[in-house]
Formats: sequence, structure tokens, C-alpha cells
Amino acid sequence: MGFLGIFFATVGFYSFHEELSNNYNVLLFNPTLIVLLYFKLVKNKKWIINLAVFNLVLIGIYLIVMLNKAHLLILIPLMLTSLILLVKLIFQNRKPISVVI
Repeated sequence: MGFLGIFFATVGFYSFHEELSNNYNVLLFNPTLIVLLYFKLVKNKKWIINLAVFNLVLIGIYLIVMLNKAHLLILIPLMLTSLILLVKLIFQNRKPISVVI
């Protein structure tokens, strides 16, 4: 999905078409997902959590922008899948909370 975001970002720079210059799909298909994959492979938990939260915020912004668009229903499965995977990454990489009794 990150590579699709890179494509949308570069096409938006080189196109004079108004729809491509205001392409909000970059918020959903974000290039930082590639960096998140790198930190997942390196097992850097701090940056996995930071980038996952950053992507969750961007998906929230994308949802707000798309509320009055016709193709929102088409993109809901992609948004839900991304949300589930990002939240799963956050819970897998968080520090365990010690309970003192």
C-alpha cells in the first residue's frame, strides 16, 4: 500500500489535473507504511508504535475528508483492514504493564 502512496504522490506533482493534485488517497495509502515495514523487520518497537499511531491519525483525517464523498463505501474495507492491522501492531509492540498487587 505504501508503494501505491508513492505513486499517487509523484503523479500529483507532475499532473495538471485538479483531481490528482488534491488526491487524498495518499492519506490512506501512505508511503510511511514502507518505513513501518522496515522498522518491523529491524524490530524497533518505539518507531513501530510511533508510525502506527501516525498512520492511524492519517486514516482518521482521511475518514473525515471522505465523509461526503460517493466512494466512501468502497474504501471502508481498506480503512478497516488498515485500522485493524495498525492497532494489532501497536498492541504487539507496546511495553507490558506491570501490575503490583
